[in-house]
Amino acid sequence: MALDVKVLEFGLRKASSELGEIFGIAEGSAIFFVKRLQLVEGRPFSVMHNYVPYEIGKRIPLEALEHEPLMQLIETRASIDIDWASEVFQAVSSDEELSRLLQIDLVAPVLKMTLTAYSVDGDVVNLAHVFYRSDRYNYRGHLKRRRTDEYIGWVPMEVSQAGEC
Repeated sequence: MALDVKVLEFGLRKASSELGEIFGIAEGSAIFFVKRLQLVEGRPFSVMHNYVPYEIGKRIPLEALEHEPLMQLIETRASIDIDWASEVFQAVSSDEELSRLLQIDLVAPVLKMTLTAYSVDGDVVNLAHVFYRSDRYNYRGHLKRRRTDEYIGWVPMEVSQAGEC
């Protein structure tokens, strides 16, 4: 599939108290923000909002953000090893800007993923809010039933994602 990324906004912001807590920095500290539109086969697929610490963001050139994944750039350009990430998915309402960028009706739902990536040192190196067109994206996981003396339930077996592009 043909994938294109367009940088819509790139620069410094002042960390809110929430961002300061997530990144372990003082409120008002400089933090990099990048907003990108991802197109698949020439059609809008997602809008990505990323926050990265200043020390990492200053090493990532703007033009690289249209050709390489941000997580890869954090590892290659900033020399930070990423160890793990958490993901949270939720259905949210679109707003005027998302509707315009994703080319969907204002009342159409979008799937929001919040991803928090951690370095091997345990530091947050990327906070991403990704808004997907709900008609073009699905997420699939595999669960295995686990039975022990103390627990009966589901555990992740293998997770894969597929876009319906």
